[in-house]
Amino acid sequence: MINFTHEIPCPDDRAMRKFFWHSPFHDARILSLQYDEDDRSSVILRIDGGGYAVRRGVYRLRFHGVQHFCHVAEHPASDRIYATSFLDSAALHREQAESVKPLYHLRIETWSGYIDLIFERFSIRMEGGRVDYRPLDIDDAVVAANRDRRIRQTHAEAQARLASDQPWNMDVDRYHALGLDEDDLDEYHACGLWIAAQEEAPAEIVARAREVLHLPLRKFQARTWAAYLLGLHGSAEDLPALTQLLLTLPSWHTLDKRVVLDAMERIHERTPA
Repeated sequence: MINFTHEIPCPDDRAMRKFFWHSPFHDARILSLQYDEDDRSSVILRIDGGGYAVRRGVYRLRFHGVQHFCHVAEHPASDRIYATSFLDSAALHREQAESVKPLYHLRIETWSGYIDLIFERFSIRMEGGRVDYRPLDIDDAVVAANRDRRIRQTHAEAQARLASDQPWNMDVDRYHALGLDEDDLDEYHACGLWIAAQEEAPAEIVARAREVLHLPLRKFQARTWAAYLLGLHGSAEDLPALTQLLLTLPSWHTLDKRVVLDAMERIHERTPA
């Protein structure tokens, strides 16, 4: 699975850098979430987690000066955190235009949905203990290199099983005959898009994304990635296809739907009225 990454430089804040930049709360269980709809001043997320990078325990994550909050999940009472990423979204730009203080847009991807927060400041407390703010011993360059190697290897292994000069346009049944199931096929195209995004110019990226968006795939990872890239580089002419994808996605694909909506909002943001 290709995961989304940060869209902004690492915040100059020791708490956000320690607890959000490398997702050390992966698989932490969400115990409760408090948000005052009237006051709109803060969100408190209470979680039970820790492990490879932080001490195990119950933590209270508090987001101050909250300008936007959304929690979507199929099973909110038993949800767990999967990953965290900072976005440079159209929603953030709208809120920032109305605020004199710098804002952050954090997306907490969960096993059954997501939590979106646009806020001014973050603090964290550990119940029955002290928070360790020492930086994690993780090299961003090594993480990026490992990610790149894994994606390229996955793509190359699938490519090796393809007996065609035009794998982007190959019929789905042909893939099945070569031993690739729907998940393999979907990941193959998603990895191909990711590689194109690293190597090609925006015009070529858009062409690839539009092509993948119209493939008869039965899974949605590749098409969601295509939507994401069109949000970055596409134009208003892509909106009908993105709308169709949004309507096609099953109701439980809450994060995929949000990614498509994000892409559409980005296109609207840079499209003249």
